[in-house]
Amino acid sequence: MISHAANVPEGQIASYLIGVVKYNIGMGSGKRAVRCSVATARAIVAYVRETKEEMEEEKMDIDDGIEIDWLAGNCPVQAEGRIDGKPFYFRARGVAWRLEIGIIGCKPEWEYGEPYGEVPFAAGWMGMDEAKTLIRKAAELYRAEKVLSPPSP
Repeated sequence: MISHAANVPEGQIASYLIGVVKYNIGMGSGKRAVRCSVATARAIVAYVRETKEEMEEEKMDIDDGIEIDWLAGNCPVQAEGRIDGKPFYFRARGVAWRLEIGIIGCKPEWEYGEPYGEVPFAAGWMGMDEAKTLIRKAAELYRAEKVLSPPSP
């Protein structure tokens, strides 16, 4: 929710952040007032905007048609981006990893996963380069399946 602060008009920053704080600490009823100076609110929004810009710069294109918007974490390692223009979600945790492409309702259009590692939690501690390799592998399988089974009319 706080990441949306980068899009808040200047005149609404303080009230937006007060709403975020109330929401996050369960004070939606407004029984207690949460006060935040405009200067503090502006500092928070500046930080959010700077972080958002850094994330934009760090986007990774690992292959033609594969764009990673973010890749991070341990237990789970997660990534989001696009493969051939369709959104994907990658997750590695425990002893397996999976990649989902496209969303139709609540179900992915396509998904693939495999066991990973020989010890508990190995997938959750994989390196970022290994995650990129697995994303690329799944993308290749997705593309191969699309060619072998075109959509039905």
